[in-house]
Order: sequence, then C-alpha cells, then structure tokens
Amino acid sequence: MKMNEPTAPPGITEEPSISNPERPRVRLRGSHSSTQPIEALRPALRTALRPIDDGDPLPDDPPDLPPPPPAVSTPDLGLQISFCLPPNLVDGLVAAVKSAIDPNADVRTACVNGSQHVGIWLRPSVSDADNQARGRGLDRLNILHPGETLAFFINAGLIRRQAIDGWNAAPKRRDGDGNPDPNGPVHLTGFSVDFQSPNRIVTRITGFDERPWPDVDFTLTATDTFSVSGGQVHVDSTRNLDVDTSWLNFLTGLFLIVLPPLGVVFLVERIIIGTKDAPDVDAGAGAGAAAMIPVEILIPGGQKVVASYSRVEVSSGGVFAGGTFEVIARAPEVSVSGPTLISIVEGTAAVSRAYRANMDDLRPPLQISWSGDGVPLNQGQESSSFRFNLTGAQVGQVLSKRVAVQVTDADGLSGSAQLVAQIHITPQDDDGFPPVCKVKPWLPQCKEPLAKAASQRRTEEQV
Repeated sequence: MKMNEPTAPPGITEEPSISNPERPRVRLRGSHSSTQPIEALRPALRTALRPIDDGDPLPDDPPDLPPPPPAVSTPDLGLQISFCLPPNLVDGLVAAVKSAIDPNADVRTACVNGSQHVGIWLRPSVSDADNQARGRGLDRLNILHPGETLAFFINAGLIRRQAIDGWNAAPKRRDGDGNPDPNGPVHLTGFSVDFQSPNRIVTRITGFDERPWPDVDFTLTATDTFSVSGGQVHVDSTRNLDVDTSWLNFLTGLFLIVLPPLGVVFLVERIIIGTKDAPDVDAGAGAGAAAMIPVEILIPGGQKVVASYSRVEVSSGGVFAGGTFEVIARAPEVSVSGPTLISIVEGTAAVSRAYRANMDDLRPPLQISWSGDGVPLNQGQESSSFRFNLTGAQVGQVLSKRVAVQVTDADGLSGSAQLVAQIHITPQDDDGFPPVCKVKPWLPQCKEPLAKAASQRRTEEQV
C-alpha cells in the first residue's frame, strides 16, 4: 500500500492566504479577539493520510501528524493596492482610518511583495499570540485579481455581528400594526444572515402571530443581489413573505423597524464617501454591506482615491470587490442646512434654531467656524444652534438673519457657505388672524391679513 507523505498533508499549505474561494483549503482564524490559546486545526486524520488506493485500509499505527501551522487572524476589513504607497502617506492613511472608524480600531498596513496591504480589526488585540496572528493576517491578504489595482474585503463575521446587534436591540413583541408592545400578539423569533455565492446575501426573520387560531407562522426574506455597473457596486433587493394567505399586511415596513439597512454602516463619509442613495427599506444586511464598499478615499495632500469596480463577489467568507482607481485632487464643498422660514409671535425677545454644516472632500480633523447675524451656541461643531435677537420686532416685519460657516481640513483645504433665514413676526392675540398664517405667514394668502394686523398695531400704539 502506498501513502502520501505525512509531512505535507492535504488541506494545509505553508502559506495560507485570505482570498475568496467558496471553500477555503485552510480555515483561518476570524477577527474575534480572545485570551484563549489560538492555533490552526489539523486536517482530519483520514484526509491527512489519504491512501492512494481507495480500497486499502488505514494503518493500525499511522505516523504522527505534523504540527499545525501558525494561526492567521482575518481582519474585519481588508484593502489591497497593487503597489506600495510612499512612506509619507502610510501614517496619514492609518490616522485617517482610525479617526473615521474608531480611535481604538487596530489598523495595520504594510508593503508585502510589492503591494500595499491594509487590515482593520475593530477590536483591540488582547494577547501577544493574537497580535502575531493579526500580523500574519495582514501579510496573507491576497484579494487582488489579475488586472486589478485595488480590492476591498468585508468579513462575513463583521456583517453578521452588526446585523445581529441590530436584531438583539429590536423589541421582539409587536402589536397588530407592527409597533413595539411587550404584550403584543406578534412574536419575532428568529433571525439569520446567509451568504450565497456568487453574489447574494439573504436575510431572514421568522415569527408567529397568536391572534388567529391556530397561530400563523411567517418568514420574511430579503434577498440582496450584488452587481457592478458604471464602475460602482449596486444591490437589488427583493422581499418575500412566506405566510398563510390570511396574514395581515402589517409587515410591510418590518425591515425598516427591525433591521435598518444602514445599521451596519460604520465608515463615516469623511474617510469613505458613498455616492449611492440610502438602501431601500426592503433591503437586508447586504444593502448595508454594499454601502461599506469605498467609492472615494480621502488621503493626505489634498487628494483622493476614486475607485472604479469591475468585480463583486459574495462567499461564505464575506464580500469582495475589485477594480481600478485613480488619484485626483479634492474639490471641497460646504453647504448649510437648516430652517430658512421661521414664524415667531410678537413680543418674543430671542429665538434659537439649529443649523448644520454639510461637507464634501474635506479630511478630518476639521476646524469649523460659525458666524452671522446671531450667536452660535456650539462653535466648532458640525451642528450649531443660533440665537437670534428679536428685540423691537413688529408684527408684519420680516427679519433677515445670515448664518455662515467656514470649514478648514487637515490639509489646509477650506470651503464656506451661508444661508439667510427669514423670520416672520405674527400677532400674538388676534381673533381674526387666520390660523394657517400663524404657522406659515409667508404664504401668499397671508399678505393681506398681516398687513391688516400690522396697521392695527400701529393704530394701537398711536392711541
């Protein structure tokens, strides 16, 4: 009987890699940190010592198996570029990712065999063995395909973890309209996320309604199908309700209530900016995962990386996307959002309203300066309340108040914007004044009643 050499058993390679086969030859360690010892598993004895002749039995005393390979930790997120970055960009990239995601995130990058590897673990390393396993994971990142200059990886464990966190936080008892109710008749009993090669993520919610007799069981399924078009990753979401025909239609918005698709999105706009609209409310965990795939990455020096994808794949390991990119200059844009039409009754000394600075192509840390015809109450913040002085304002007056902001980023790029809020003064007590004009005095039909009320006030003051 002939046997394979036990020194190189099938299923173990000297250099296991983090890539995208549906069934990886080597099962690697996930991103979860643990103080328990970590080591790769040996293959099954029968697989490791496979006889060449299928009919021959295994020996009674097989030789010892070789020791398992060192543990390799797979990151929550991985990025690979086909060339190595200049040293002056490396520290800025790590700092930017930490600033955008979490200061406690473990962000590592290295030049490996002529390509730049970036691995992101959202939880800190807890031991020296864990630290070494992460170093091997960074080295083994191998997600680029031929012809690609950029590839991105989202660990299935991360997608599941974020989705399960959202599920665990959602009330599991509902009333007949789908609202949370600790004594409600609708019970949500199960939740799962399934990764189906080559391009689908399926989210399922199960439950039952105890109002009918017998109880009605249901399964709500959202299927997110990934594709690439125009250089961007897209997701088409379909939803199916498997239930008795007498089931009520209250589940229409269940995914919006229980599993908001953007609940799994944690990469903020300043580091990775998506160009897509928010996922459809019918979508499951896959839509949130697609929103995590970077479209633009802001880098130091006033530039940004713009990705163009030609491939997206789903496997049991997660979501993989690859393509090309170009580096272009950033064009900062700033705008201000907030109320521009305000109705206030006479005699009010001051009024406060909230405004927000909206920014694009600006890299943190940001310096934000508010100014205008009011007092900013939250100087330096993205959102600020403004207090406007209305002393002496008369009925019928329209006061114009300017709100302005200037934002400067880490590279010295800046942008500014402003808006003008119009504050309409309405009478406090006037039985003949239309109620709609109290709320929206700027409507055309309110012009005459306001003029009449203002005339009455002037007459009263003269008397």
